[in-house]
Amino acid sequence: GYAARAAAVATESALKAAFTNGQTAIQLTADFSVIGSISLASGTYTLDLNGHKLTASGQNSLFRITGGSLTIIDSAAGSGADSFTYSVTESAVKNNATGATTETKKTNRVALAGQIIGGSGPVVEISGGSFTLESGALCNGTGRAVHMTGGETRLTGGYIFGFTKTSTVDTADENFGGAIRAIGGVLSLSGTVLAKNSALNGGAIYAKDAAVTITGGVISENKSTRVTTNWNNHSENSTYRCGGGGIYCDGAATLTMTGGYITNNTAADSAYFDGGGGYITGNEAAGGGGVRSDWNRKTTFLMTGGFISGNTAKIAEGGGVAITQGGKSSVTGGYITNNVTNTQSHWGGGGLFCSDGAYLTVYNVLITENGAGGFGGGVAGVYLREEGRRNLPKLRRGNKPFRRWIDKE
Repeated sequence: GYAARAAAVATESALKAAFTNGQTAIQLTADFSVIGSISLASGTYTLDLNGHKLTASGQNSLFRITGGSLTIIDSAAGSGADSFTYSVTESAVKNNATGATTETKKTNRVALAGQIIGGSGPVVEISGGSFTLESGALCNGTGRAVHMTGGETRLTGGYIFGFTKTSTVDTADENFGGAIRAIGGVLSLSGTVLAKNSALNGGAIYAKDAAVTITGGVISENKSTRVTTNWNNHSENSTYRCGGGGIYCDGAATLTMTGGYITNNTAADSAYFDGGGGYITGNEAAGGGGVRSDWNRKTTFLMTGGFISGNTAKIAEGGGVAITQGGKSSVTGGYITNNVTNTQSHWGGGGLFCSDGAYLTVYNVLITENGAGGFGGGVAGVYLREEGRRNLPKLRRGNKPFRRWIDKE
């Protein structure tokens, strides 16, 4: 088995020697700390935490991957004395005739065994090769779990939680991304839980010029903390806006989501141009409670199924989804339900909002039981044009605007 062929290590020096000597299977047999970086330029390595705690105590990255591959596992997963909790808001259809859904918030408690405790530098810094987290936990650092400038990161299991990234320089993107900062490269999430991380923008993930794919896993209870009263730092002309409680995508980043949860995340700021809190459920932001495309960044949002439900926009448009100027969106299936926008002074759109200068195509999606303090309980837009009945969403009477409005070209 793995244990029989793995190099057993109980000290920092033994761990570094195992990587230097090309020992591809490594297993911890004690808790200990590591100062400085372990570099991987080639080779295929698997590190088994084996129920132990590895503490990154230096300011540099713990693992620096420029080539080859590193996989982290924990053969004692689920058996530890430590634990942490995270929540998931689940949606289910409660009435097949109307398509109405119900949302239930569930709290999950998990036992933790093997852990890598972060320091002030990244746990993993990757510019080439690949990194995979299969099991175990990366937790509680101020320098992120993963910092990518290239290569590939695969999150197939385990947990990433408790990372906090703060700074007084709130307009620099090096301070964005609580758990993961991906500046290029490929990031895939299929089974890992990212919970209770925070940063100025992108509480869990900040992606710029990177390809992000989500097919499973959970992004929950993360928070973007950036708040500013300076209008120029919010407006359509600013470099960065506030938001992305779960994920903040920037530049030429692409996000493809076909499963998993982005749930119960929050964005702290309350300005008009800020927001952005599969299932996309229980999130809260200034605008675009569940999903918000950034203003004039030519973002594309594609939805082919799933649920965007139970989200809240506090002061701007789009309780479920806000597609802002320059954005393009195609919604061809799924449910947009039980979302709300609280504003009474803007356009509204409890379920879905489309700005002027943006493009939205809707086929066959059910939009029901949404609410707006202003216009458009289900859908609102500055210009909406009907191009044949097959393009129309299924708008149920359950949507509850205080005022009914639609403006056709």
